[in-house]
Amino acid sequence: MTDRLPSAARRRFLATAAASLAGAGSATASDLVPDWTRTQGAPISGYGTPSPFEKEVARRSRIQPPFPSAASSLTPLAKLHGIITPAGLHFERHHGGVPAIDPRSRRRPASPA
Repeated sequence: MTDRLPSAARRRFLATAAASLAGAGSATASDLVPDWTRTQGAPISGYGTPSPFEKEVARRSRIQPPFPSAASSLTPLAKLHGIITPAGLHFERHHGGVPAIDPRSRRRPASPA
């Protein structure tokens, strides 16, 4: 008696196994896609605003100016995290709306090395 499968049955088994593994791999890969990438972002506002996740960073001047036209703003650089633009007077360019990414849920991708 021989333990070998007929050629057609063997090919069918290998094709079914490969399709099952590919389907399982694609289901796992789609679970790794963050939710914020699946929807459009908010429309661009007329004046750029900081991220809603940076509410605790207050941008206040310590000294009251003698008159309003002699004012300056101080950005607390030590309290900023990441690369969020600290002021609304910077150039903004978004593709697909303004993303709302929670920094606590953000993960760094694994490096291939």
